[in-house]
Amino acid sequence: MPIKAFLAGVTAISCLFLNADSGEAHVFSVVAGDRIVGSMDVAEGDAGRTIHFRYEDRGNGPNLTKVYSLDERDQPLSVAISGVNYHKKAVKEAFDCSTGHMATSGEACGGFYLSSERLPEDVAALARALLRSADRRLDLLPNGTARIQTVDHISLHRDGQTRTLTLYAIEGLEFLPVFVWLDDDGELFFTVYGQALTIRKGWEKNVAGLLNAQHIAARTILSAATAPARQTTDQPLFIHDVALFDPHRRRLRHHMSVLVRDGKIEAVGHKLRAPASAKIIEGRGMTLLPGLWDMHVHTSDLSQGILNLASGVTSVRDMGTSTHVLQQYQAWFDNDVIPGPRIFKAGIIDGPGPFAAPVDNLVSSADEMVSVIDRYAKLGYEQIKLYGSVKPELVPVAVAEAHRLGLRISGHVPAGMTASQAVAFGFDGLQHMNFVLLDFYPDVAGQTASRARTTIIGDRAGTLRLDTPTARSYLALLKRHDVVIDPTMTVFEGQYDTAPNTYSPMIANVRYPLPAPYLRQMKGSGLAHDELELSKYRSAFEAMKKMLLKLHEHGVRLVPGTDGFTGFALKRELEIWADAGIPNADVLYAATLGAASVNGHDDELGSIEPGKCADMVLVKGNPLKDISSLRNVIVTIKNGNVYDPIQLLAAINITPMPDASSGVTGAR
Repeated sequence: MPIKAFLAGVTAISCLFLNADSGEAHVFSVVAGDRIVGSMDVAEGDAGRTIHFRYEDRGNGPNLTKVYSLDERDQPLSVAISGVNYHKKAVKEAFDCSTGHMATSGEACGGFYLSSERLPEDVAALARALLRSADRRLDLLPNGTARIQTVDHISLHRDGQTRTLTLYAIEGLEFLPVFVWLDDDGELFFTVYGQALTIRKGWEKNVAGLLNAQHIAARTILSAATAPARQTTDQPLFIHDVALFDPHRRRLRHHMSVLVRDGKIEAVGHKLRAPASAKIIEGRGMTLLPGLWDMHVHTSDLSQGILNLASGVTSVRDMGTSTHVLQQYQAWFDNDVIPGPRIFKAGIIDGPGPFAAPVDNLVSSADEMVSVIDRYAKLGYEQIKLYGSVKPELVPVAVAEAHRLGLRISGHVPAGMTASQAVAFGFDGLQHMNFVLLDFYPDVAGQTASRARTTIIGDRAGTLRLDTPTARSYLALLKRHDVVIDPTMTVFEGQYDTAPNTYSPMIANVRYPLPAPYLRQMKGSGLAHDELELSKYRSAFEAMKKMLLKLHEHGVRLVPGTDGFTGFALKRELEIWADAGIPNADVLYAATLGAASVNGHDDELGSIEPGKCADMVLVKGNPLKDISSLRNVIVTIKNGNVYDPIQLLAAINITPMPDASSGVTGAR
């Protein structure tokens, strides 16, 4: 049945539910990587539509039940959801509009209610309601507006069955449109839920093709939306009279000018004159820095490229995105089809088991390990990242092969090992501060692949002493082996230092109004269940900050990575470093030349010098005095191209504040 015919025939709630001829529930698989990790069942009952949704992800994962009913306008009349969320915290949320007003607040209903724990079926329900609305727009409750557009049609065939699908894009929920595939009965067929992919059971082999169609659609939409933010020109670019951060000397050089031509920095100096044909950006009262680096990202969607450039991040180290997706995104970013940073790739490898990561490469033998590493090297990867379920006996094999090919190797600490042992075997780096601290708790080494790697630190680290011979010996070991650590402090601030039902400091410190439905999902990300547990976890986070400072004082190389909210999280990461006691100049070095050096690209990136790539960020203020000045991005320059951060953010549903300013519009 065509979707228009389906919608025209919808006159009662029962028509919105399941095919009356079959009377069967719709059953879905939840897929991560190439594995089925969970399921969703959708059925109609006397109380309305009932959804059971669950999946497992390395000891985490939601298990939720939702019951909802709709009124004659397809708006939710009542919603009740219970169970546990991704972090296994209890969820209990109810919504009732039977009186015309929300039972919880008394506000008039008049909109579509999305619960804070949004399920894949909710997106389909919203799509159906939007398609029935007069102008394909709906107000959301408690706030926000959603819009829908038709993107594509496709037919799938399997065992004599055919499914005719329509791809829709819903805008207003997140940074990117939320894509949803409905069948010709208007029912959900496929959508993406975070890292989990939900598809009708039996059609799992079609995930890659449907995802690729979504990627192409997102590229088309974003390429048009970001066009006003990009200023590419054959003219020379001249940045006049600016304070320039010199990471070699870790200080500012005042009243400097920079000339850029053909994507390269041609000259830097006090007395430079702009060529007659140059595009000029006035830098007086501002600071020009080398483009910032985020050394721990997962480039899961195209909005991340835009968020990075809007935040002044021009280079990232990707720590494990699917190879096919990453190669595609990298090509689009490099060719400026979509604004995005330079990507330096680390290939992820894990072993099979109950806590295996949702990745393409799970290895069980030495031969498999060597084969996967060789394949990564041939694809241009520069680093290998081992994960928690890799067998300890395979770590020396991985180290030897990676180093033979000139690749760095780092990762989580595999279960059954300590960080010291991983370093002794040849790890060049460690990801995440919890793995650094877990070395002090060797009795839990066997649990480092599970949730315990986070909860144990929260439970114990608050009383950790770092002035002991054991601690000093450990720090000396890390220094002696030249281990590089990206501590991802914002991850743990969000988990340990966030009170129940509040936003993490990383979200709370963002200076732009974020999409309301997105914000609803971000509230309550902390692990603490009550004030007593919160106090204990906050002490653990303070211990992490003390360890961060100890690492710096002992000369252990640190690089900033976020593993979180792209772009904005890096600013918070650097603020945490400064708050821990690391001098701002050293923080800025780590985020520029230090990161470039670790990646082996300091000959072309990381500082503002003649002959280097023109990757720079202009900020209002002086980050050597106030690290938070990095939040005031005026212009981002990548490869000589100029980007307006305000217009970049507007392209992904982030409306600028009234007092937001841009240096691009003031250029002459």
